[in-house]
Amino acid sequence: MPDLQLGKINTLKGYTAPDNATLAGQIGSVISKIMGILTVIAGLGFLFYFLLGAVNWLVSTGDPKKIETARAQMVNAIIGLVITAAAWPIIYVIGKLLGIPIANPADLITQITI
Repeated sequence: MPDLQLGKINTLKGYTAPDNATLAGQIGSVISKIMGILTVIAGLGFLFYFLLGAVNWLVSTGDPKKIETARAQMVNAIIGLVITAAAWPIIYVIGKLLGIPIANPADLITQITI
């Protein structure tokens, strides 16, 4: 089993990255973290938009036009969530078909820079 050095925690300086980390690995790590943050933001956006539609439905007082608008908001929120969830596997499959390591940004950056 290879020795994996994950970094060190120094009580005076905090976390320090592993000494053998390459620039491509660091950039790939940043890209991965940004994608994770964007996924969380998309999930929170879904929750907000869906709840907004639900509240609009509740306060529509039976007006068919308001109910339809609220329903459309909720459906659009669900469609957005499905697109966000499907983006990861779709990008992975496209990367595999084209031979591009999209799922691993460090490998992709290494291939581009070499």
